Amino acid sequence: MFDNNYMHKFIEDVCNEIGPRESGTEQEILAGNRVESELKKFCDETHQEPYTSSPHAFLGGIRYGALIVFIAGVFFWISLLGDLNVINLNPIFDSLLLIFAIVLIAVTISYFILEVMKYHETFDFFFPKRESNNIIGTINPKNETKNTVIFSAHHDSAFEFNTFYYL
Repeated sequence: MFDNNYMHKFIEDVCNEIGPRESGTEQEILAGNRVESELKKFCDETHQEPYTSSPHAFLGGIRYGALIVFIAGVFFWISLLGDLNVINLNPIFDSLLLIFAIVLIAVTISYFILEVMKYHETFDFFFPKRESNNIIGTINPKNETKNTVIFSAHHDSAFEFNTFYYL
């Protein structure tokens, strides 16, 4: 007999017994082992596929981006005050500050576009790496294979960009 609450109960058990599962932590590995043992009941074969990631690179760079934009703003205003002769600056130093400000803004925008919007792992080398596993279960066909169905899900807890909850 089919249990309509089977998957909901399984997810609830993982959440209650293992708790939050940040990618690459012991809790995430425990959850992966639990998923694999559950898949063994239904699949002809299961295995874990290791990979390396930088889980904090996706949203972790936002705080650094904010700091870089602030520094770029300071450089820009110092450069502007030098141009307006409010402060006495060497013209070369004045130009360098403006160039640094533009470069810093370009780096921040490229982080946002590449890492956050396009999911390229461009800036991951700045963040710590962690080992994790994909859990794979295969049900072999009994007859000729005409179609392949792939189910995919995360067994780690995804980071939330919860800043807007507090506004």
